This record gives sequence, structure tokens and C-alpha cells, in this order.
Amino acid sequence: LEQRTRSVNIFIMIEQNIYDKEHLDRFCYLSSGWFKDKTPGSQDVNAQERTRLTVYSALAKHKINIFSPKDEAVVGEPGAPLGKKILDANVEAIDNAAFCIVNTEGKDMGTLFEAGYAYAKKVPIIYYWEHADPSAKFNLMLAFSGVTVCSNEKELNDFLDILVKENFDFEKCEKEFEGNVE
Repeated sequence: LEQRTRSVNIFIMIEQNIYDKEHLDRFCYLSSGWFKDKTPGSQDVNAQERTRLTVYSALAKHKINIFSPKDEAVVGEPGAPLGKKILDANVEAIDNAAFCIVNTEGKDMGTLFEAGYAYAKKVPIIYYWEHADPSAKFNLMLAFSGVTVCSNEKELNDFLDILVKENFDFEKCEKEFEGNVE
């Protein structure tokens, strides 16, 4: 019988995203779109990237290693199409992440896929839903699939403070969503 070996998909975290070299296996998968909003009448065409950088900065401040698909290098199975390599590397990174932060700005389809995948794999999810209107409604499926929903930079930093203090024990940090859902 002919033995075949299959290449393992590899994701490579770039040096600038590593803040805690003692815990290289403990990283956050930052799920976020970064595209310009082409919605007619949009006031903030760079909202996805702006909020992605807000989350990125909070993670860096807390010295939490970050895997951000926008920034990372991807090596996949030789000969596979680039899109498949990216999908495989991102899924592998989610599988190995300590947790995910999902930026819901712009409702990016890839980001929503990653959230569903992380939930199915039981990877803890923190949703970042930046908004100013207290009567705004958050998606029901997302609201109850995450460990918390942070609606601004201060809430995110406060939650990360607790998470680091509790040594990434999400059961001690979980905060049920209390806002309006749709």
C-alpha cells in the first residue's frame, strides 16, 4: 500500500501580534471585516477597520496574543487554491484560539461565518458591537452565543481586565447580554 502524507495547514502569527511569548498557545482570534463600507449614504466608510483597530488595541494593551486574518501569513496544502488555504488556516486558527472577539460592525459575512464556527467548536466568543443608541437591538443568535457583548471600548477593556485577572477562566467572567434583541 502506498502511504500518503497530507500537509497540515499552518497559520503563522507575525511577530508584531505576539505580546506574551510565555503563552504562545493562548491567543485571541480577532474576527472582523476590514473593508470600506460601500453602502449608499454611509457616514463612516472605514467603520469596520476603525472598530477592528479598537479591538486590536485593547488586546495589545492587555498583552494578549492576536491572530488577525488581515495581518497573518497563511501556508496551506500545496496546490490548493488561495481561497481554500485562507479558509483552512483561519478555521485552524479558530480551533486553536483561547477565545474569539467578533467585531459585528458592518455585519461582514466572513465574520459571521467565523462566529458560527467558533460557537460550534465551543470557542468562547466576545462580541464587540459598537453603538451609541441604548435602544438599538442586537441579533438574538449572537447575543446568546457569546460570553459577553461589549458595546464600547471601555466595556471591552473592563472585560479584558477581568479575563486576564481570572487567568482566562471564562466561566468566572461570563456576563449575560442585557440589551434589546431582534
